[in-house]
Parts: sequence; C-alpha cells; structure tokens
Amino acid sequence: MRSRMIWVGAILLVLGWVGSGQAADKLKLGYIDIQEVLLNSRAGLEAKGTLAKESEERKKILEDKDKELKKLKEELDRKGSALSSEARSRKEAELSRKQDEFRELLSKMEMELQRKDYELTQTILKGLEGIIENLGKRGKYDLILEKNEGTVLYAPKDYDITNQLIKLYDEENRTESKK
Repeated sequence: MRSRMIWVGAILLVLGWVGSGQAADKLKLGYIDIQEVLLNSRAGLEAKGTLAKESEERKKILEDKDKELKKLKEELDRKGSALSSEARSRKEAELSRKQDEFRELLSKMEMELQRKDYELTQTILKGLEGIIENLGKRGKYDLILEKNEGTVLYAPKDYDITNQLIKLYDEENRTESKK
C-alpha cells in the first residue's frame, strides 16, 4: 500500500511538473509489464519449466500415496466387519494417521513450490533492476512505470517498453551464462 502511495505521489508530481508548463514537450514516459517479462523472457520460461518439472515429480509422489490410502481404505471396508473391534480400531487409526501424513505432505510440497517460485521470481526481478535503469538512461526516459501495480490506468501502446526489456534481459543473461 505504501509503495502504491509513493507511485501515486510520483505521478502527481510529474503531472504537476507537466501541468506547470515546464519541459512538457521533453517528458518521456514508458511502462513495463513485469508479468509479461516473467512469462516470456528466457529466464522466465526456464523458471516455469523448472517449476512444472518439480510439480510433476511431486504430483507423482502424491498419486502414489493416494493409491496407498485408497487401497488401505478398501481393505478396511472389505475386511472390516470380519475384524475384531480392536483390529478394526488399529486399522482405522492407521488409515487416519496416513491421511494426516498425506495432508501434511501435500501442504509441505505446496509450500516448497511456492517458495521455489518466489526465489526464481526474485532472482529474475533482481536481474531486471540494473537493466531497467540502463534502459531508462539509454532511452532517456523521465519515468518508467510498472503496468500491473495499478499505477498505469491508461497509456498508449507505444509507451510500452516491455519487449525492449525482455530483449535486453535475455541478451544479458546469454552473455552471463557463457562466462
């Protein structure tokens, strides 16, 4: 919320500067769609692939555990009436314990994937910082905004410099990966 207020303040400051007639014809704005960068840059696509692979691995583990649970439940349903009450109670307790373990494992795996997604995203965002600054300086932009933060309500498409950022980011990543 605080960053949104800072952005709104910056925009109002720029609008006030433009409205006062000072250098209105020299003001150069641009905006970037960070989501698009995360989805379409080489690093973003690699991160998405990594997460998909890890998700599939976890899904396989969960499917195996689920089959085990279903088998145990079916066995309890089939043989339950023939078991003594003590044996049936043990089987029910075992089933309940395994269901709890399954839920715990599911929750842990979801959290691990979220953490991995966050780490990969942060790595990409950190790499973008300097590139955005260089893009701003080279393109002589007065202000570059992020489209999805709610600060850009309308802008002509020619203000969108997202593709330039993706290209620069991919080029820089290519040279870093060759080192």
